[in-house]
Amino acid sequence: MDFEGGLNRAAGPKAVSILVSLTLLIFDYFLTLRHEVELVWHRKFTAGTALFLVNRYMPFIDLSISYQDTQGLLSLEQCKIREATVSWMILGGMSLSEVILILRTMAIWNSRRWVGVTLGAVFGLALGACIGITFNWLKTLVFISVPNNGGGCNLFHADGLVMISYVLLLVLETVIVALTALQARYHIHRGSSGWLMRLYQQGFLFYLYMLLITLANVICPLVAETHYKLVFIAPQRAVHSIFCNRVFFIVFKRQTSKTYNQTRTHSMGLIETMQIPEDFECIHEDNDGENDYADGGGYGGWAEGMGMGHSEKVSDNEKMAGPLSGVPAPLETVPRFLEGCSTGPGTARTP
Repeated sequence: MDFEGGLNRAAGPKAVSILVSLTLLIFDYFLTLRHEVELVWHRKFTAGTALFLVNRYMPFIDLSISYQDTQGLLSLEQCKIREATVSWMILGGMSLSEVILILRTMAIWNSRRWVGVTLGAVFGLALGACIGITFNWLKTLVFISVPNNGGGCNLFHADGLVMISYVLLLVLETVIVALTALQARYHIHRGSSGWLMRLYQQGFLFYLYMLLITLANVICPLVAETHYKLVFIAPQRAVHSIFCNRVFFIVFKRQTSKTYNQTRTHSMGLIETMQIPEDFECIHEDNDGENDYADGGGYGGWAEGMGMGHSEKVSDNEKMAGPLSGVPAPLETVPRFLEGCSTGPGTARTP
C-alpha cells in the first residue's frame, strides 16, 4: 500500500514544479508583452527575430507537454515517447539560451578571439556530451502503471547519469560568469558610470539564479527520491528563457533608438549587421588593444562619447521602461557570429 501510495504521489512534485514555472513564464510574458509589441511586432522579420521567438515561446510548448504527461491517461510506451520528446526539446532550448549568453559575453569582450575560442570549445564539448548523456539516460527510464492512479506517467526508475549534463552546464555557466566578472572588474577599476554598474548587477543577479538552479539539478539526481530528481528542470528552463528575452529586448531597443540611428556611422566603426542574428553588433578595439570607448573613461566614457565627440549622454529613452527600468541599451549587444568583427577604427557602417 505504501509502495502504491508513493507512486501515486510520484507525478505530484514534478507537476507542481512545472505549474510554478509556467506561471512564472506567463507572468513575465504579460509583464513584457508591450515591449514585444513595440520592438518585435512592428519590425521586419530577421534571423534575430526568429531566434527571439523560439527562445520566447518554445518553453510554453515543452513545459505544457511535460505537464500533460503528469495528468493524462497514457500508456507506458506513450510515456517514454513523450518524455524523450520533451527532453530533447528542453536540451535544444537550453542550448539556444546558452548560445545567447555566450554571444552576450563575447560582446562585453569585444569579440576577442581567445574569448570566442574558449567559450566555443567549452560549449561544443558540453553540448556533445549532453547529447550522448541524454540519449543513454532516456534508455534507463522505467515507467509503471499504478492501480487506482489518477493518471500521468509514473516514473519508477531514472539513472543519475543526467546529473553529468548539469555538471557540464555548471562548468559552462561558471566560465561565462568568470569572464563577465573579469571584464566588470577591469571597467570598475578604470571608472564607470552608474548605468554600467546597473548593467553588471542585473547580469550577475540572473547568473546567480541560474547557477543555483543548475546546482540543484546536480544534487537532486544524487540524493533525492525518484519523483524529486527532476523537479528543478522546469524552473531552470523558464529562468534561462526569461533572462535571454531581456537580452533581446535591450538589443532590439538599441536598434530602434534615436541615438543608435544617429551614431551607426561614427568613426568607432560599428560593424555591419550579421545574418544570425543580424540585429546584433559589437564594438571595435583600437590598434593598441585598448577598448575604444572614449577618452579613458571605460564603458562610462564610451557611453558619453557615442559620437566620438564625448558629449552625448545616454538618454532616458534608451532605458527600458517597466520591468527593464534602469537598464540601458547600448552595451547589451552581441558580436557578429559568422564572420567576426572587422578590426580597427574607421570601418564605419553605412546606413
